[in-house]
Amino acid sequence: MRRREMVLSSLAILGSFIGGSGLILLTIFDTKRHRSLHRLFLLVFMLGVALSAGFTCLEVCLKAVCHSFWGHGLRL
Repeated sequence: MRRREMVLSSLAILGSFIGGSGLILLTIFDTKRHRSLHRLFLLVFMLGVALSAGFTCLEVCLKAVCHSFWGHGLRL
């Protein structure tokens, strides 16, 4: 595994941990008693999921560019 792939995978995992912790905190703080905290943790959850998906897509796209269909890819 290349270093770039390891970094992008690690960033995707970090984003999933951020999203997961935001989701847990989102379920703890309900909208009836903690309206602003609920919205804040909803934002944290959405950003974590977006970061994880973005880094995963970037990793797959870079793999597709470097390793073309015929096996002759660019070395970036």
